[in-house]
Amino acid sequence: MKYIHKNILAIGVAFSMVIACTNDFEETNVNPNQPGEVPTAYLFTYAVETILDQLYGGFDNSRVGMTLAQYWSQNQYTEESRYQYRPATNNTTWNTFYTGLYNLQEIIRINEASELERSDNEIAVARIMKVWAFQFLTDVYGDIPYEQALLAADQNVSPAYSKQEEIYPDLLQELREARDQINESEAGFGDADIIYSGDMSKWKKFANSLILRVAIRMVDRLETESLQAIEEAYAGAFKSNEDNALINYLEAQPSTNPLYVDVVVGNRIDFSSSDVLVNELLERDDPRVAAYFEPSVTSENFVGRPFGQNAAAANALNPNDVSQLSSEVLEPDFPGMLMDYAEVNFILAEAAQRGANVGMAASEFYEEGIRASMEYWNVGTPTSIEEYISNNPYDPANWRQSIGIQKWIALYMQGFQGWIEWRRLDFTGVLKMPVSGPLIDINQVPVRRTYPADEQTLNKINYTNAVQNMGADTFTTKVWWDVN
Repeated sequence: MKYIHKNILAIGVAFSMVIACTNDFEETNVNPNQPGEVPTAYLFTYAVETILDQLYGGFDNSRVGMTLAQYWSQNQYTEESRYQYRPATNNTTWNTFYTGLYNLQEIIRINEASELERSDNEIAVARIMKVWAFQFLTDVYGDIPYEQALLAADQNVSPAYSKQEEIYPDLLQELREARDQINESEAGFGDADIIYSGDMSKWKKFANSLILRVAIRMVDRLETESLQAIEEAYAGAFKSNEDNALINYLEAQPSTNPLYVDVVVGNRIDFSSSDVLVNELLERDDPRVAAYFEPSVTSENFVGRPFGQNAAAANALNPNDVSQLSSEVLEPDFPGMLMDYAEVNFILAEAAQRGANVGMAASEFYEEGIRASMEYWNVGTPTSIEEYISNNPYDPANWRQSIGIQKWIALYMQGFQGWIEWRRLDFTGVLKMPVSGPLIDINQVPVRRTYPADEQTLNKINYTNAVQNMGADTFTTKVWWDVN
């Protein structure tokens, strides 16, 4: 992973050049070849935007996450919906996430090294974001570099991989400590915080909500510890959509949503609705279909494109005959979601179903999760939402199915999270194999992303050890928490 640290060094040099413009050039005893310390506020904004722009850009969420969850089909260039992924994109995802993580770790290092200007709130926020990013990586890949991942390049250019079963308990511990480190009466990153604008009470809620996500992911492995963590954190988690953790993109470039740049500015129509999601929404008379997609130009009805067509079939079907992406998700300021209130409710519904004491019944949280999703997407009226809930009641005898499908619907635009929850909850009758068949040797929907090609050459020994531990570096190798 030496290449990661070279990129980070270049970033640090660039920042130091900007900062140097305000310094006294006649100052003595300064090594001109040694970059100065980068302000932590710059590091935070850069780290968050780097990670989320990569995730929500034209490749990761669009061509991988949204097709793995089968929310979207592809109008053309259909390789990803048939499970053939581009190696270069996988490398970029891995490198970008670790670059962002390294910058978050730098924030912690700078603060801990400062005797006069240490900010526990900055440290806490950086730790929370590190957990969010590390959980994404381990949920997608399995075992990953973790304990040794963020050391300086001269300390370790080939970090060992940690097992997922060791990573998950540490993520919980990090979140607990970061949450308890927050002082709501003191400042955070202020305007440099492009998630909560420095509101530390919101960061504390986000930490508690992430505890719920981490705990529920490992509940099938460590049920007692997971439910205890949820019972301890739920009261401090999100209470409404106002608490959602999201990156606030702007209408003006270069701060716009990267999907807008890829599709609208780039004048591309690569993605459309998937018949998998559209048919599920139509069967349930779900009003979110009109927020997620546009009606077909030809029929003025909602029509999903068959998922996983080959190139010839896709090109033969006129895009006007199927529902395309809604104008809402293609707005320049459409936010990039990290976690929302609807997900919190579905987690608590499952926890309650499993016997946790979380203040309400599973059915009540299930219903509130649906309300939260519909209110976020601004669909329906209070009366129509209650009618929908009545027509889609919670079934405690088949709770994985009830919670799973509604959670999957609510996680729209968070493609990887929708796919991860399908893997974990194993709800049936929704995801299917590509209609034209896969382009690789596989007979099921993938349950993991394979390691980047660069790791096989630049970190070969540790990569080999990780593969041996997991069993194989394949799309069908289950991660530790995926036991069903």
